[in-house]
Amino acid sequence: MLKSKRMNIAMALVIVLAAFTGCATERHISPTLSEAPRTGLDLKPPILGAVFDGRTSQEPKDAAAQLQADLSRIYGSSIEWNEYFIKTPPGRVSVRIRMVMLGASFGSRLISTTAFANAVSSAQGNAIGPWGAVVGSVSA
Repeated sequence: MLKSKRMNIAMALVIVLAAFTGCATERHISPTLSEAPRTGLDLKPPILGAVFDGRTSQEPKDAAAQLQADLSRIYGSSIEWNEYFIKTPPGRVSVRIRMVMLGASFGSRLISTTAFANAVSSAQGNAIGPWGAVVGSVSA
């Protein structure tokens, strides 16, 4: 009787500890693009591009450089690279890519709206030129 009571207490303790500690999952991937180069595309002036690695744990470390190299291979001279936080000059179009890390903590069961918005591949952009202001929003 005493042995089964101790066993029940031990099982209850294990279940309670497992429920409160939870677990976290992290997976490292490197974004790569395998598209063929865009032939016949020659934008003048070229689009200004920037890639920023905003992950807290930058693993793999060369992910931003790899993504930038893939985009350079695909778009060639139609994209000109600059710093992420530089202001876009008047009359130019700028594309900024910010890499973020999505994670999950199964102990909390909370999903933030920022993580959800980033997970569904949404993007917004605006440009001002001789034609006036243009604002775009894309969601995939």
